[in-house]
Amino acid sequence: MISAPDVVAFTKEDEYEEEPYNEPALPEEYSVPLFPFTSQGANPWSKLSGAKFSRDFILISEFSEQVGPQPLLTIPNDTKVFGTFDLNYFSLRIMSVDYQASFVGHPPGSAYPKLNFVEDSKVVLGDSKEGAFAYVHHLTLYDLEARGFVRPFCMAYISADQHKIMQQFQELSAEFSKASEYLKTGNRKAFAVELEKKLKDLDYTRTVLHTETEIQKKANDKAFTHLRQLRKPMNWLV
Repeated sequence: MISAPDVVAFTKEDEYEEEPYNEPALPEEYSVPLFPFTSQGANPWSKLSGAKFSRDFILISEFSEQVGPQPLLTIPNDTKVFGTFDLNYFSLRIMSVDYQASFVGHPPGSAYPKLNFVEDSKVVLGDSKEGAFAYVHHLTLYDLEARGFVRPFCMAYISADQHKIMQQFQELSAEFSKASEYLKTGNRKAFAVELEKKLKDLDYTRTVLHTETEIQKKANDKAFTHLRQLRKPMNWLV
């Protein structure tokens, strides 16, 4: 129970004022630097402060049969831009869903992979670990060395501002679609040239094997005829 003197002590502080206590100044080496965007009135607890990169950038990734999803390049190509942002982790994250899976491989009743023209896919995702939001554009390029002759690629516009991504979605979609068409047009021409070259190599190999087979067959026939001629005198002696 609180007694009368205790109540007085809480209600009449002016009668019991003490000398003001001044805390010693904190050494400079232990001081915490101010939030860098305080002049702009930003909230230091916002998601922007958790970003591991200094500005927006574009990440291009591919799927490799040997190592899986891997980053190819960033635009701009400057390590100062993406800082400590984990490109390998994010490449794995954005390519973890293989949207081409239903189009690639061996169709039922077919012994060979079927070449398909796959439509692009567009999605927006966020990653709290990296403090990042991204517009992600999936596309497929053709490669004779890849599984099913297709190699998945991904272009991502990465920003710490989710509102910017959502607000500019239509513009990002239009511009990335243009870039995708340029890549696919060049890739299809290069793929056609490479395919024609492989077909010529295959035809040349078939011709060489056919010629060698004919030569070997003639040599075998000649040897067999010679052997029969040698056997005739031996039969007469018997």
